[in-house]
Amino acid sequence: MLALHHRQVLALVPMAPTRLLPVLAAGLPYKSRDRDAHCLALRGVFALAASPAGATIRDGLLAAIVDHLLELDVEIRWQVRSGRIKQHSPEGVKP
Repeated sequence: MLALHHRQVLALVPMAPTRLLPVLAAGLPYKSRDRDAHCLALRGVFALAASPAGATIRDGLLAAIVDHLLELDVEIRWQVRSGRIKQHSPEGVKP
């Protein structure tokens, strides 16, 4: 739904791509937010990047996603090393 509004803005406002990219990159959830918040935000950004309206900012969106995922990866590795996260297998999967 959010990506739909961004597509409409990109199609109607010529200067929107230069303004929207930093706003979207800054609006990605903080690394301590839950998985659902990250999934929802990334789905919206991927949908926008895949749309014709997002073609002008696609490279910037994908770079912002990669940066965001790298931050998450570093945080998760740090938590695992410090013992703050217990490793467990998903339901139904035996180690």
